[in-house]
Amino acid sequence: MNKKERDATHHQAITHEQMLKIMELANSIRYGSITLVLQDGILTQIDKSEKIRLHPQ
Repeated sequence: MNKKERDATHHQAITHEQMLKIMELANSIRYGSITLVLQDGILTQIDKSEKIRLHPQ
């Protein structure tokens, strides 16, 4: 196992602060999606897509 592989096994993919942000986003949208982007096993980006329904059913 090389250094990069060893380091990868000791990191947290999503930190507590990032999880709180994800939860905040999830609670802020009614219709939509949240996409998490990871690079080398670490969260690098959060995309939020919200749909606005003009005629709710």
